[in-house]
Amino acid sequence: MKTEAKLVLKPRFLGWMSVFPIAINSVIGGVGMLAFGFFANHITNGGIPIPIKIAFGLAFILFVFAIPFVAYVLKKNTYSQTEYRLFDDRLEYAEGFLNVENKSIGFDNIQEISMTRGIIQKKYGLGTIILKTAGQGPNAGVCMSGILRIPRTSTKP
Repeated sequence: MKTEAKLVLKPRFLGWMSVFPIAINSVIGGVGMLAFGFFANHITNGGIPIPIKIAFGLAFILFVFAIPFVAYVLKKNTYSQTEYRLFDDRLEYAEGFLNVENKSIGFDNIQEISMTRGIIQKKYGLGTIILKTAGQGPNAGVCMSGILRIPRTSTKP
């Protein structure tokens, strides 16, 4: 007999803010490639062949536009496919887009629960809930990122 989930949580995708670190890294790499191309052209007095100049330009376009765009699409699809289902005795989740991970964690196996909120997450009322279980490594628990803050209900009469 299958029971229904008591609560289903889906992470919220914040668009380009979700891939901002990847985009910044990529732009820095692209600008570095372009600067290296200009420097190499300068020290050889313009002696770099046209195909190599084109290759530096294409590398710049790849780093500045293509990599952040692909990261955006992959992350958006991953967020849309991710779901956390809370039952009376366990948490089940399906996470991923290209590589889907399904996992079930019994509440009796959870040893530590913490929540972090970054600057951007605070602005949108989101947070990251970290559930740690026994063991070591990346599979010892679950990190639920981009979860909408649920307001507490008052218990006063």
